[in-house]
Amino acid sequence: TESERCDQMAKLFQEQLAPHLRPVEKRSNEKKLEFEGLHSQILIDTAENKRAGRMVTTQFVHLSEYAFFNYPEDVMLGMSQAVPSLPGTMIIKESTANGFNHFKTDWDAAVANENDYVPIFIPWYWDEGYKMPVENGFSCVDKTELALSAQMASEGIDFIEERLTWRRWCIKNNCAGKISSFQQEYPSTPEEAFIASGECAFSKEELIKQLKLNKKPLAIGNIIKCDHAYQFRTAADGDFL
Repeated sequence: TESERCDQMAKLFQEQLAPHLRPVEKRSNEKKLEFEGLHSQILIDTAENKRAGRMVTTQFVHLSEYAFFNYPEDVMLGMSQAVPSLPGTMIIKESTANGFNHFKTDWDAAVANENDYVPIFIPWYWDEGYKMPVENGFSCVDKTELALSAQMASEGIDFIEERLTWRRWCIKNNCAGKISSFQQEYPSTPEEAFIASGECAFSKEELIKQLKLNKKPLAIGNIIKCDHAYQFRTAADGDFL
């Protein structure tokens, strides 16, 4: 179960700590890892529990794969009250993207400084394990690789050709040759992550290109049905641009 997986992760972290940092365990089970003499414990709950976190006061909360929560509003309403607004406290919403859902809304708000969350995106090429030796020379084969190469160079990333070689291998062998599948599992930008992971009626590649242009839309609104016909009606909070 998800709670068992989180319990195993917490115990693994505890076991791998340097001896001088590792606290002595007092009690351990699937829901709790309690430490001796510190008045401190790690509590584990499932996102299926709408009342998760309501029974205690917590200093640090890690919400794993938040984009896949079924009841995000219920969980956050209780969790936000459980964590006091004091120095030394933190709520982390960690997740892969899952289309334009509640996680995307929270991400956009953080980017726009509309809340106190700090948006942090980690692209696939930051992982040092995603590299392969270059054989017989290397040259970019399309605009996507050229753009990726420039993006990595602008960040001071090294071994760019080795990373792009791994990307080619992964698309061919792990993603059935589909670039969109690679972008879903290994995004290079937040825009790529949210679009690639969602259900889109339009080309995901073209949508990503349009978002990168960062142009102001001609209109924002909703499509409604009126007199047996569909019409576009402007609205500031509309779902269509």
